[in-house]
Formats: sequence, C-alpha cells, structure tokens
Amino acid sequence: MNKFILLSIILFFVSCGGGFNQDVKGPKVTLLYPNIGYVASDSVEVRYEVSDDSQVFKMNLRLNGFEEFIMNTDLSSPNIFYYMLYVAEFESGSITIQGVGEDEFGNVGESAEAEIFIDNSLRFINIPSGIFTDSGNNETEIPYDYQMMTYPVTVGQYLVFLNEAYTNGVITISGNKIKGNVATIPAINDFITFGDSSSVHHLGAIEMNNNKFKAMDSTYINHPITGVTWYGATAFAEYYKMRLPSVLEWEKVARGITGYAYPWGNENNSNRSNFDNSGDPWDSGTTPVGYYNGINISTIDSKSPFGAYDMAGNVWEWTSEINSVNKYILKGGSYQNPAFNQTTTIEHTSYPADILSNFGFRCARDL
Repeated sequence: MNKFILLSIILFFVSCGGGFNQDVKGPKVTLLYPNIGYVASDSVEVRYEVSDDSQVFKMNLRLNGFEEFIMNTDLSSPNIFYYMLYVAEFESGSITIQGVGEDEFGNVGESAEAEIFIDNSLRFINIPSGIFTDSGNNETEIPYDYQMMTYPVTVGQYLVFLNEAYTNGVITISGNKIKGNVATIPAINDFITFGDSSSVHHLGAIEMNNNKFKAMDSTYINHPITGVTWYGATAFAEYYKMRLPSVLEWEKVARGITGYAYPWGNENNSNRSNFDNSGDPWDSGTTPVGYYNGINISTIDSKSPFGAYDMAGNVWEWTSEINSVNKYILKGGSYQNPAFNQTTTIEHTSYPADILSNFGFRCARDL
C-alpha cells in the first residue's frame, strides 16, 4: 500500500512537468509615456505597463542601454510602474529609455528602446484640469491636464529645429523661403523666410552660412522667433511631439480663475510688457523672452497666474483654432500694439501662410 502511495506521488509530479514553475516567459513591458520623440525639459515621468502570468518582482528603467533605475508602483495601479527622470543636468540631445521587468521566477522581459530628446532651454508649466474664467468672463472647464511652454519659442530654439529638420530632409529651401508640410495638411507650404529680406536683425532674422541656419545677430538668440507662419509653428510643434494650444488652453494659462484683463491685473504699463513705444532697450522690436520678470531693471514680475511669461505683448501667438473664413486665431498682442491692445481676451486672425514680423508662438502638450 505504501509503495502504491509513493508511486502515485511520483506520477503526480511527473504529470506536473517536474515542478510548479510553468511560467518561463518574461513580463510584457509597454511604454505608456512619454511618446517616442518627446522633448524633455527639467524632468519627465516615465511610465510603463507590465503584464505577466506570474507576479512581477521588480521593474527598472534602463537609460542609454546600461544605467538602470528602480521604478515604483502603487496599490491603485499595480501593473503601472513609474520613475521621475530628472534631466536638468543632461546635455541637449537624444537618449534612449527602456523598461526591464523581472517576475518572481527570474524571467526577464524588456520593452523596445525608445528615443526621446533633451532640451533644457525649453520650459513647461503644468496646467491642471478644472474650471477657469474665459475671455467672456464665463466659468469654463478644461477636463484634462496639459502643459504649456513658459515662454514663446525663441530664435535659438527654432534654429535647432531648422537645422535638424534640414539635415533629416524634412524641410526644403526655395529662394529665401524655408518650406515643408505638416501632418494635417500634406501640401508644401512656407514656414519662414531667411536672409536680409526676411527682416532686420533685431527682429530675429536668420541666414544660411556653410549649409547651416544661423542668427544674423547672435545677441537675439533668446528673443522670440518672428515671421513664422502657422505652418512653420505647427511643424516645430509636431517635430517635437507637441502641438499649438487651443484658444481656451491659451486663455486658461493667461487668465487662471482671476478674470483679469492682463495676466497680472487690470492695468498695463512699460514695466509689465513690451508694447509700441514701451521704452524698453529694444524698442520697436522684440524683447528677450521672460524679460519682464522683476529682476531686469525697470521691470515688474509679470507672469500669468500659472507662471507663464510674455502672454501680453512681445509677439502675437498662433493657436490651433481657425475661424469661419479660414483664418487662424492669435492671442496676446505684440510689440507693435498699444498697451491697451494686449489683454488676455483680445484676438487677432490671419491666414496660415502669412509671414509677419510680430507673429510668434508657444507650444502645448498633453500630460
């Protein structure tokens, strides 16, 4: 009888394959955020979704193929792992990220490597979902979180885009115009002009020298790019996995829940924004982005309720929205407008191919 029991036990283990570890596959690891091509500035929260037949024992973020960081999870989403990657000290360029998971039996699974970009000259602010006071002084809700650039896109930042896009064959040159297409409009359109005919130096003119785009006056690298069409603004945004903001998104950043006429209150003066004859050191032209910060001489810190600068004056900013006559809406006023014409409610419209020396933009992106 004992021999029979022993034989049964042996047969049981044999039928189980010699053990209980039937899971010989590594975890499936999928990148949730950020998207490939994302441009990180300061920091980015990397998120992976992990699935496995067994319990996932640990999850690491692999950087540039070798350096690894332990990722975290929480009880509400145990299959989602995250890591806040700080890149403030990184050099501009690209890095690769990869999720590496290990289950309780030591099986390893890896995601595909994803390339993202580092550009610490870009700055973003986080805008939480919720109600704000729109330009009609109505309480309006944006039901999602998003990010907005703290400053308009600068000459230097746009030059980086042009040189990368030119090297990659994304843009072409015809005469003194730079051309290309955007995802939603496949036709080739003008982005911006270059050379002496594009504008004067203090408006951020660019040139081509030794097969590379450069600023005609390098002291204006930190001024907003001007003379860029809606197509040129959209192309920059798409290249770096961003987008132009909607009118409501722009207004929320500029107004918050205050309902103020200007980002800081209900009055404007030469200490607050760059307007026509404002008396700044670059009068009749743009000022460096963020100039009205309370640090520079004769300025008052003039950020919006959420912390964005230049949302009144300097350059009109393209948005993603079009009106009934196929003109796109711009917000914010410019250095060519009087002080009273730079409110958070005012709008300007223009055709997407228009090239004007007081048009610029800033980008938004989803969180």
